[in-house]
Amino acid sequence: MKWLAARPARVDAPRVGFEYGAPDDIGTLYYSKRFGLDDVPGTDTDMLRSPRAAFSEVLGAGALVRYMPRLPSVLPRLIALLRDPDASVSSLVELLLQDPTLVARVLSIANSPYFRRSRRPLEDLNTAVIYLGEEGMRALVNATVMQPILTVPQSAAFRAFSDEVYGLALATAELARLLAEPHGFHPSMQHLTGLLHATAEASILAFALRDGAGRPVQELQSIAADLCQGFAGRATSRTAAQWSLGEEIEIHLECGDDGVPLRAEADFAQRVLKASQLRWRFAIDSLPQHTCEELLEEIDLPGDVLTVLV
Repeated sequence: MKWLAARPARVDAPRVGFEYGAPDDIGTLYYSKRFGLDDVPGTDTDMLRSPRAAFSEVLGAGALVRYMPRLPSVLPRLIALLRDPDASVSSLVELLLQDPTLVARVLSIANSPYFRRSRRPLEDLNTAVIYLGEEGMRALVNATVMQPILTVPQSAAFRAFSDEVYGLALATAELARLLAEPHGFHPSMQHLTGLLHATAEASILAFALRDGAGRPVQELQSIAADLCQGFAGRATSRTAAQWSLGEEIEIHLECGDDGVPLRAEADFAQRVLKASQLRWRFAIDSLPQHTCEELLEEIDLPGDVLTVLV
């Protein structure tokens, strides 16, 4: 992990590439379908204007902490290991063994379809290391540590959404891990970044439920979709800063007030997130493949991203 020894230079990262609320935006395609909306979010109506202004004020005032998931106690130590050029996978195992509950969660996720590599269940951490390898084990630990915080309050508006948030987070993280090295980035850090993106949705949905108490279900869904579309990048960046996760993580998430990534690492992470959203939409309905491939070309990712891991 010696790639972390040198501080990455700031770069002028390209914009991810779609006008806010445009009908062909990948985020619009994703969130409209995810929330079951007939109309795409992003139209500047009176219903959406007030929540946008309120959430923008929350971000500007540094008040997102009121809606953020709780920081996992083990996450700072995990990131410290990722930053340590001399750390090994055995260090991760030692960290896990300090918490039997965490070990149980690791093994449960290790035997899920996302990670399982053998017909026989993995029953201990040493076996998991053998089957998953170092990179796979790091990815597994990332996923396990993040699982408890990627939850949203259960309500009629967002029924069963916690599982959906975590499912997309896992898919995004794994796609980032596979694409990172060919694009010049480190797999483990991009994997963790893919998981961290989901913290924005958890915060935004908590805000929508609290700020929009008493609104009809469909209005809450439209507001949540619109805020996720317009503010997710900034919310994730603020979360990383609030949690003091360290510069190596923050540069993978850093974006400006307009939501545009400020560094190459963050730009790549956002493009992978959009690709993952598009893959979800492609998998569940009849969105034409050529349309998906054109959208992927707009964000400079290959068309075969649609089918890798499927």
